Amino acid sequence: MNRISGFLVKYGKVILALFIALAAVCGMLMTKVTVNSDMTRYLPDSSPVKTGIAVLQSEFPDASLFNIMVKDLPDGDKQDAAAALGKIAHVFSVGYDGTDSYNSGEYTLFVVNLDVSAYSDEAKAAVTEAKAQLKGYKLFINGEAAGDTVIDVMPLVSGVAAALLLIILLLVSPSWVEPLLFLFSIGLAVLLNMGTNIIFPSVSSTTNAIAGILQLCLSMDYSIMLISRYRQEKANTDDKRVAMQRALGGAFVSILSSSVTTIVGMLALVFMSFSIGADLGFVLAKGVFFSLLCNFTALPALILIFDGAIAKSAKKSLHFRMDKVASGSYKIRKAVPVVFLALFVGSFFLQGLVGTSYGMESYHKVTSVFTLDNPIVVLYGRDDETAAAALAEKWSANPSVTGVDAYGTTVGKQLTAQEIAAVFPIDEAVLAQLFMGYAAENGLPTADKIALYDFVMYLKNSVAVNPDYAQMLTPELAARLNATAAELEAGATQFIGASYSRIIIHTNLPEESEETFVFIREVRQDADALSANSYTIGNSAVAEEMSETFPREMTWITILSAVAVFIVVLLAFRSVFVPLLLVCVIQCAVFITMGVAYLQSGSVYYLPLLIVQCLLLGATVDYGILLTSNYRESRKTLPVKTALIAALNNSVHTITTSGFILVVITGVLGAALSSSDPAISQILVTIAVGGLTAVILVLFILPGILAAFDKLVTRKKDRFGE
Repeated sequence: MNRISGFLVKYGKVILALFIALAAVCGMLMTKVTVNSDMTRYLPDSSPVKTGIAVLQSEFPDASLFNIMVKDLPDGDKQDAAAALGKIAHVFSVGYDGTDSYNSGEYTLFVVNLDVSAYSDEAKAAVTEAKAQLKGYKLFINGEAAGDTVIDVMPLVSGVAAALLLIILLLVSPSWVEPLLFLFSIGLAVLLNMGTNIIFPSVSSTTNAIAGILQLCLSMDYSIMLISRYRQEKANTDDKRVAMQRALGGAFVSILSSSVTTIVGMLALVFMSFSIGADLGFVLAKGVFFSLLCNFTALPALILIFDGAIAKSAKKSLHFRMDKVASGSYKIRKAVPVVFLALFVGSFFLQGLVGTSYGMESYHKVTSVFTLDNPIVVLYGRDDETAAAALAEKWSANPSVTGVDAYGTTVGKQLTAQEIAAVFPIDEAVLAQLFMGYAAENGLPTADKIALYDFVMYLKNSVAVNPDYAQMLTPELAARLNATAAELEAGATQFIGASYSRIIIHTNLPEESEETFVFIREVRQDADALSANSYTIGNSAVAEEMSETFPREMTWITILSAVAVFIVVLLAFRSVFVPLLLVCVIQCAVFITMGVAYLQSGSVYYLPLLIVQCLLLGATVDYGILLTSNYRESRKTLPVKTALIAALNNSVHTITTSGFILVVITGVLGAALSSSDPAISQILVTIAVGGLTAVILVLFILPGILAAFDKLVTRKKDRFGE
């Protein structure tokens, strides 16, 4: 390590210049990274819903929608607003009327239907134009085409995160200059990470939004650990370069161990069948790696360059004395393990009660004011449209179904001659001849009813082009025929594809509930009986499918991340008890976090559950590692109580600094994003709660356990007085 650290110090300025250049390149590359908002793309390849979505996209025209809720829109302006929205490019209809379905107190709802994909540039442009049309009003937008609402506020969010980080560092740093160096170094790492995402076909919008923030929160303690060691070494030599070389060598193992646990925790996500895990895991792990790299390359050069400025800007910093906490922990050391065991068991059972949600629609303000349409789409082979129409009628009878759109209930609905006459004013005798001609052409003995679409196509393709029959059609009727045929053909493409047909079931069911999932299963069973190749898709279908597999995935990830971190800590301490203890303490923090979520709302979005499990275990176990390492080191020369006091006092600055950064930044930003992006908000708030819980357990529970199990924590030859 001496040769490497000597090289890093000798060529520090060159290395710093190189990293600045690479960061500049990555800053440009990050604008080219493809950001994906379609979470269904991360479903397993074996997913029937994913296959069904692929069929839908290949055989049917693009369509999407977004809901825009306006606060305090005057009654006289509502119809005009709906008309203005309807004129936006790619908007083919706007749902609005004067009923309670679209009006509730001070709120007005417009359902904007588009003829483009939800994730297309055209959809983004339509949403942007809709916002512009209603500028000046408080708007709430959701729906698949709503886009990444967090993008609009990310520059402000990033600025707030940097400002909060700077404030915390200024409070805890012994120099006014150090925080600026830390920010510059971590800024290089963030640019390197975000820019190198270009190697992936795409990254999810969730990953793109939180990666930089979490990178700041998770790796800032590496910088603090390095400069603290540099100060210690500088106190023993007047040569700052020698001091830095020794600091790099001395801090290498502790910083590397800290980063490896975080990286391993993140990489546990890669083994999920849902590829959103790999998306998050690779990007977050890569971010920690780049932070580690910049900490050992760019930061040492910055510290040496600004060494004089650091000394001149020295100041007092916040520092907590933990003597009373350590003494109290020692006094009650026999009771603490019992308390911890009760806390662990209780939180374990409490977290088992938390529900898991797989979509975020229920967290949007719009859904708390209005009951929105929850459509379920059924795709089936084009074999028997009559049976499909009967099935559509069956589903229509369900009290939760507000309507069913299908070929057999719309353009393909079977009509009598009298019903068709209401559409086309044709003489009854002529109409009777046309029915007979249609039956003969299709090999039928008679035709009492004919689908409107089929009848119009027969008129257009067989009657109008035949000189013997064309005289039956007046010029006005012929023009009307062509216009109606065009409309029906457009309508037919909504329900009939090359190999599949589709039925759209409109429901007032919540997106996720047991009642909804039961209905989804019934629909799927009916569709399977109708067609050998059928698919049931929609947001509720995605949620129902994930509800069947995600709990097993979560259990697997919990075990995998715990085992991986256990092995890393085992290698560091060469003790079975210590890694078992530390993993249990942090896992207890995870359980408490989930329990808090249950007490607050009863359910949690599945991504916070994944992230808090892997991130919290991998990142905050470092707090326990630091405290335990300091305790074991102190025990070589001090008795248990005194060693505990020394260990806590030596650890509290790093733990509280890192913890404050993690908790304050994620907590404040999570609260700020609650309306613009509930998913990102819930992820950040959950991390904040988890981080705070981990800090509390490490500082106030772990010391008592260390003292109680001193003989298992320390080796006999390293215990003072034995």
